[in-house]
Amino acid sequence: METMSEYESQKRMLEDLQLRLTEAEQKIVDGEKLRKKLHNTILELKGNIRVFCRVRPLLSNESGAVSYPNNGENIGRGVELMHNTQSYSFAFDKVFDHSASQEDVFTEISQLVQSALDGYKVCIFAYGQTGSGKTHTMMGNPEFNDQKGLIPRSLEQIFQTSQCLMSQGWKYKMQASMLEIYNETIRDLLATSRTSIQDGAASKYNIKHDANGNTQVSDLTIVDVRSINEVSSLLKRAAQSRLT
Repeated sequence: METMSEYESQKRMLEDLQLRLTEAEQKIVDGEKLRKKLHNTILELKGNIRVFCRVRPLLSNESGAVSYPNNGENIGRGVELMHNTQSYSFAFDKVFDHSASQEDVFTEISQLVQSALDGYKVCIFAYGQTGSGKTHTMMGNPEFNDQKGLIPRSLEQIFQTSQCLMSQGWKYKMQASMLEIYNETIRDLLATSRTSIQDGAASKYNIKHDANGNTQVSDLTIVDVRSINEVSSLLKRAAQSRLT
């Protein structure tokens, strides 16, 4: 009888622990859902579409051509240009002066990377004239930590965060595709042969939109990726295939 009583006691204890574990796991899931909701609310308050300006280091003959407001609502958001004694003022959601580091810029957009992991659609692109620093901002030099651009840093965040969430039961599948539009022709930068890359028109890539708002390019090469190294290898391959 005593052995049976101990067995029942241990059984009840085990059931109680199992119940607590289930409740704790549910709290984690509920907490993650709440975090996603609050995170998205913050980004919506900041603005779903934001425009940042990054000023490249000035040349020796450009000192005084660029200045920044030191008072008022445009501090950190405005830039003033001087041309032929005429001053022009511009306002953005954020302005990075010439002293801003790669880390400074990434910190401002890292929340968007988290939104992508949360399931939201995100697009980040750089626009500017030749030599303005687009490639430096987006790619930088991945060989040096302080020189890594937005793409390498975003990849690190994506894989690190997904690994953490996988331990909590989340499942992720990473895929990569890369293209460029040159002379109004879509070119698949991950195509397996040089001929198919160059003959983009013959492949008749088409941009399609489905009922859920997803945008896809037909017949574009899609590669499953499982690590930063795999994506880095694809980026190098794509860079070698670019015309621009």
